[in-house]
Order: sequence, then C-alpha cells, then structure tokens
Amino acid sequence: MTDEERNSLTPKRGEKKPAKKRYRMKYLFLSFALLASCAVLQAQTENNIFSGLFFYDFTYQVDKSDKSNEFEFRRLYFTHSRILNDAIRYKFQADVGRSENDDRLTMYLKNVKVDWMTEFGTVIIGMQGMNVFNVQEKTWGYRFVEKSAMDQRKFASSADLGIGFARSFSKVHFSTLVTNGRGYKHSENDSFKKISTQLVYGSTNIFSKEGYNAGVVLTYEPYDLVSDAGGKSRETKTVVGVFAGWRKGKIRIGGEYDLFRDGGLNIDQQIVSVYAAFGLQKNLNAFLRFDQWDPGRAVGKDGESYIIAGVDYLVDKGFYIAPNFRLVQPQNGDAVKMFMVNFQIKF
Repeated sequence: MTDEERNSLTPKRGEKKPAKKRYRMKYLFLSFALLASCAVLQAQTENNIFSGLFFYDFTYQVDKSDKSNEFEFRRLYFTHSRILNDAIRYKFQADVGRSENDDRLTMYLKNVKVDWMTEFGTVIIGMQGMNVFNVQEKTWGYRFVEKSAMDQRKFASSADLGIGFARSFSKVHFSTLVTNGRGYKHSENDSFKKISTQLVYGSTNIFSKEGYNAGVVLTYEPYDLVSDAGGKSRETKTVVGVFAGWRKGKIRIGGEYDLFRDGGLNIDQQIVSVYAAFGLQKNLNAFLRFDQWDPGRAVGKDGESYIIAGVDYLVDKGFYIAPNFRLVQPQNGDAVKMFMVNFQIKF
C-alpha cells in the first residue's frame, strides 16, 4: 500500500471516524455499562436498593382497525434508592416510553431527588413525583392496567422539577409542591410556577393493607396568554380533586371527582371515576372501573364513558397477569371495544 493510499484511509482533522470504529466504541461503552451495572447490583443492601418495573400488554380491538391487535411495552422503570442516614435519602428513576415525536422507545428521567427529613417535616428537592393523583392511583391499584383518571386525561403530570414539603400528623398527611409546571419531559418556558397542595386523612396506601382515606388536592398555575393581535393577559390553570377509598378484607373500593379549568382557553373539564376490586380466591382478584369524562367547553371534543372489567392473577412475587375487557362509549359515535392482557413484572 502506498503512502497516498494509507493517508486516504486516515481521517483528517474535523472528519468523522469511520462508522465501523464508531460502532466498536459504542459496543465497548455498552459492555462497560452492563458490567458496571452488574457489579453495582451485587452491592445491593438494605439501604442501597435497585429495582425494575415493566408494564407489558397485548391488545385486540374488536372493530378491526388498522392496528386491531398489538404487543406493547407501556412503561419500563429502573430505580435506584439509597438511604444515606436518618436524615437523607436519594432516589434516581429512569422511565422508558414512546417518544412524543415518533414511535421510538426513549429513556427519560422520572425522579432525581433527595428527601431531607427535618424536625419540621420532609423537604423534597429535585425531580419528584407529583402529589395530585398518587393516593388515588394506589387506591385504584392497577396502574399497569390503566393510568388513574387524572393522569389519563392529562389534568397534571405525574412528576415535575421543583421543591416540596410534606408532613404527617397522626392520620393527617399534608404536602405542597412548587414546580415548573411542564412535567418531567419538558424544561421551563416562562417565569411562573405551579403550586400543588394535597391533604389526606387516613392511610395514603390501601392497596396493600386495610384502611380508608379521604382527601383533596388543589393546583394553581398562572401564565401569560398572547392574543392574535399581540396583546397579553394573565390567565390561570387550576385543578380541584376530591377522593376517598376504603379497604376491608378482600374488598377495596374508591372514587374521585376532578375538575380542570383553564381560564385563558375557556376549558372546564370534569371527571367522575369509581373503581373496586374483590378477592375471588388466593392470588386471584376481580376489578371494575367506570369513568365519566366531560370535556365541557373544550372545542372539538365530545364526552365519553370508559369501562374496564377484568381479573388479575399473581403468578409469583412481582409478576401479575390481568386479562380484561374495555368499552369506550363516546357521546357521539360508535363504541370502541377492546380485549387486553396486561402484565406487570417487578424485581
């Protein structure tokens, strides 16, 4: 090989390396990351916890649409939490879902936070779960089957970047958050902040043990609305929600009423959601949920009712299978019927 031929194969300054070399570097990096992850997992202790949670399902749509049946990952969570001492706890959680721009599975940061326990209460700093529908989601108990009502209708994001404070007084639990207001997938785009407050009486989690709860959530977020003529007005978005739940033995029931208002866009949406679960035998339960959504004055949207009915079977610790039937009945138009099998895998 001549010097000229040899020089032609050597990338000049500013040129990209050949694709083959780039791929080698990528595989080396991924291999190193995998080995490092395995080493870290071996170091798991009581105060240093790694976990994963996968939502997977099969859907068959009765109306034979273009996508009448499919397998899909709905969520993949990877979480690392560490208890440093009695005052400090850390949590990191990655969330994998479909990109809003295309169908690729993309990884997002869902939680990157520190909990600082003080004598006055707990201060939460960073990207954290919101306090708007977290209690209702546990009362419903089947997040791997369907999101809670407010989450499904986008009344609020499930996580956001900001600072929070929480405190409990016996059976009374209080929390308030100041966040960007755009959720965990977007950065801040204005100078305003979202304030969300939750007040709960009773147990905040009746999925795993007997108890009851009743509570209210309030959110408030101002923003500037620019008109077509270039004028600017100060408007607000608010959410008000009331909820309650009860569990005794093999029976769990709950319900909520939620109202979302956007003064600038003249939107006034409401949700009534009720749900229940009944133990049939060991590791086998039946569940039922009914949602009524009213879009109010939202232009181009009709209200609809949504019914989910099914059973869940606990195969082993952390592994659930839940076949179910769903009926979506719009205010105008034909009903949509679906059969689904949902899977939850947790380790």
